[in-house]
Amino acid sequence: MTFNTKPISDALLYARRACKAIDGFPAELPQTLGDAYAVQLCAIAEWDAKLVGFKVGGIPEKWRTQFPANWVAGPMFSDQQYTVKSGESIEVTVFEGGFAAYEAELVFELQNLDKLDAPLETVAETHAFISRVYLGAEIASSPNLLVNELGPGSIISDLGNNAGVVLGPEAPLSILDDFGNLEVVLTIDDVEIGRATPNPGENGPLGALRFILNHFISMKGRIDVPENCLISSGAITGVHSSHAGTKSTIKFGDLAEYELKMVPRKPAA
Repeated sequence: MTFNTKPISDALLYARRACKAIDGFPAELPQTLGDAYAVQLCAIAEWDAKLVGFKVGGIPEKWRTQFPANWVAGPMFSDQQYTVKSGESIEVTVFEGGFAAYEAELVFELQNLDKLDAPLETVAETHAFISRVYLGAEIASSPNLLVNELGPGSIISDLGNNAGVVLGPEAPLSILDDFGNLEVVLTIDDVEIGRATPNPGENGPLGALRFILNHFISMKGRIDVPENCLISSGAITGVHSSHAGTKSTIKFGDLAEYELKMVPRKPAA
């Protein structure tokens, strides 16, 4: 029997457009990766802004038997794309009463996607598809407070639990060869919450990028990958739950430091 994606997509998009907090999944919860991505594709087609790229997030070990993958993907849109310079402070919108989190990430801008014709076997192969590296962040947020607790079926369906991508200062491409000196520190309301360097292997940003490039291959003909596609490549210091009214400072070694302030998102006109 074909999984009915549209009622699920409609319910999730209504909650996002109305900025209406919900305390659980508002419809039948997809139980497979295939069904969850089918809902996501339906939602992408019906969202109100241009697709600019995808976020990648990790799947906790406890979910990998049911959802056999290390990563999940979710779309990012032009109405939730931010740019910040080092030393600046900007506001980012989240769903009040729902889930929200700051995530420090490397954001890749892609090139040569016309040459993506076979699955990538190693993280080193990803370098050829990177045109720029931004010291950025994902703003994770959903009207559903329990979006992560309900697992990958919930997260994937709900636009990947994404509510924004932050393009910070650009880093030199040479950073791809050695993450060792890039210590990332994230604070919330002046309290240090996370400190780490990016993992150079399959569990780090390049592993996330390898996953999404292979995902594009597997979804060929179903995803229209945008030109200059952006990839937010997984939380470096962790997923740091927060809420509107907070501020976060993100520091990328000596290369960048900026502040993000969460504010409530307003319903669509």
